[in-house]
Amino acid sequence: MRILHTIKNSIRIYYFEIILVLILVIFFNLFYPSTFSKIPQLKKGDISPKDIIAPFTFDIIKNSEILSKEKERAYDNTPPVLVYDENRNVEILNSFFSFKDLVDSLNKNVFKSDERRKILKDSVKNISDDLVNILFSEESKNVFNFVEKSLKYTLDFGVIGDKSVIPFGKDRKVSLKIGNREILKNDNEIFDLNEAKEHLKKEIIKKYSGNSYLLKYALEMFQYFLKPNIFFDRDETSFRREKAKNEVSEKVGIVLKGEIIVRANQVVDQTVEDKIYSLNMFLKGEDNFKNKFLNTLYKNLIFIITFILYIIFINTQFPKLNLRKRDKLFVLFLYLINLGIFGYFYELPNIEYIVPLILTSILLSLLYSKTFSLITLLFILTSLILYSGMRLYGLLAVLVSSLYSIFFVKDENIKKNFFGIVFKISIINLSLSFFIELYRESLLSNIFIAMLYSFINPVLSFVIMMFSIKYIENILHRLTNITLFELSDLNNELLKELSEKTSGTYNHSIIVSRLAEKIAKGVDADPLLVRVGSYYHDIGKMEKPEYFIENQFKGTNPHENLPYEISAEIIVEHVKNGLKIAQKYKLPEKVQRFIITHHGTTNVGYFYEKAKESNKPFNQELFKYPGPLPSSREETIVMLSDSIEAAVRSVNITDDDGLKEIIEKIINKRMEEKQFNESNITLKDLERIKEISFEFFKGIYHPRIDYVTKK
Repeated sequence: MRILHTIKNSIRIYYFEIILVLILVIFFNLFYPSTFSKIPQLKKGDISPKDIIAPFTFDIIKNSEILSKEKERAYDNTPPVLVYDENRNVEILNSFFSFKDLVDSLNKNVFKSDERRKILKDSVKNISDDLVNILFSEESKNVFNFVEKSLKYTLDFGVIGDKSVIPFGKDRKVSLKIGNREILKNDNEIFDLNEAKEHLKKEIIKKYSGNSYLLKYALEMFQYFLKPNIFFDRDETSFRREKAKNEVSEKVGIVLKGEIIVRANQVVDQTVEDKIYSLNMFLKGEDNFKNKFLNTLYKNLIFIITFILYIIFINTQFPKLNLRKRDKLFVLFLYLINLGIFGYFYELPNIEYIVPLILTSILLSLLYSKTFSLITLLFILTSLILYSGMRLYGLLAVLVSSLYSIFFVKDENIKKNFFGIVFKISIINLSLSFFIELYRESLLSNIFIAMLYSFINPVLSFVIMMFSIKYIENILHRLTNITLFELSDLNNELLKELSEKTSGTYNHSIIVSRLAEKIAKGVDADPLLVRVGSYYHDIGKMEKPEYFIENQFKGTNPHENLPYEISAEIIVEHVKNGLKIAQKYKLPEKVQRFIITHHGTTNVGYFYEKAKESNKPFNQELFKYPGPLPSSREETIVMLSDSIEAAVRSVNITDDDGLKEIIEKIINKRMEEKQFNESNITLKDLERIKEISFEFFKGIYHPRIDYVTKK
């Protein structure tokens, strides 16, 4: 029950990721190349009507005639198995020695000649009278010695009853099993009974000059005692031959995707015929259903395992990216675009060079991070490699160009040096494709197509990115550095208007941005984002600039004749006005957040304190900023930078301790007011902010020497 409960909880937590896996598996198989144009079934001697290029990786299957011959050859080349029986040697020699002992005892006995002959004939059937006479003569010893040696030699050599029972192969070799070992022998290295007899005859003639009594009587006795000690093992031989026959591979090699099988107008040879036959057999699928099923299963398992590892990796290694459902759907969309183009147009030559991996890598790098883009790129590439039959080739060129786009193209330069960047990446991609296709020994037409695709791919990728990035940002509610760099341009329309209408506020914003940027670098936040947020956080003051102290240069203060509630309302209103201006100029939502959170829910300090001092009843809500509270490190940094800069500017700094006291007071007050409750800022970060703020303002507001007095 506990296991079921754990599984149920896991499904509830990761249901969205599980749905993504199912969707991806469906589309992975849906787009997977399965049908291709008709390949002509050419025979040896035919002339190919066109270039035939392998549309995928497949095995070369042997044709039935060749396969049948190879199976026959494997069957024939498996040597028959013979078993050497050592016990049989002992039996034969014991029988011979018993007969010899009998003859010796009869020779020593006083029996009459007839009685001895009868005893000997009874012990050995069909023994000739002449041989009996020899055995009872002085030649007996020579005959026995010769036969003994001949028996031992012949038995050691090996004797089978009849060689005609052995199903020899063409090489006429046998496998002789002796105990636990096997020896491969030629057929002339063992005897059958007739061959053993003939061999003995030749030995007698050769060594004993045709000694008549040996030739006649020793040969007769040898024949009496010689028995087979080798036997044919029919069952083991059949088993081994069938096994060898079944082990003959039906495949003769492999054809890789993109490999040229035959060129147009080329005469088809046997190798080409086999490749075309194999390709058509694979396309029919009838004879390869099991293999295709297993291949599909293996590829799906590789894909699922890879995707699960990808999800685990991005969930554990990229928590700061705060990937929401819409972000994951966007990554899914990019994945399907790559997969769909590659799978749907798979038959087109060099299609890998036009797959939008470069566009994918640029978008993910801009919207999320370079590392996230790299990991996602590798995941997509894994699927494409599975599609391509585990070959890189063209994908290698696109991968290198994508990596260059991720890590070597600086965000701030994309718009300024758009054509230079696009040209550089296109040349890299084009050069790689050229050398890759040369290595593949592709046709000139294919090399040209590959180079064309390689040049077009980066151009289209960057053009599409430039036209679509704003819409993607709005859909995903994310902000890229391209937009941030545009917004950080002090010459843009809104910031120029801010500098003209509210020069004091503009200068204040510049100082706040410098401080915030230093703090962001020190606490692992986004420096560019806080710089932009600082530039725009007070744009609402353009509506009534004279009501803010930094813009009051003539000594007049319009608040002097206003009730405190009205003054507070005007001050608070700059947040609402700022939001309206931001929406009018279509500033991104992330930048708008700095406008509405830089005061959080604090009070308008000066007028709130004045209202309290008046001892008159008042509505505290009128003196309070509407919020919301900062929800990120960057928003908190801008809030503190704004408050610290205003506080430091409003007092006369005389020493370091005074500066430290002001900074600490501001930060502690914001903590007491619970302004950090929704932010991920830490106490360690706050201590670092104090240090950086002190060093920053120490350089700006350091005590100056009064040269006039000194003089």
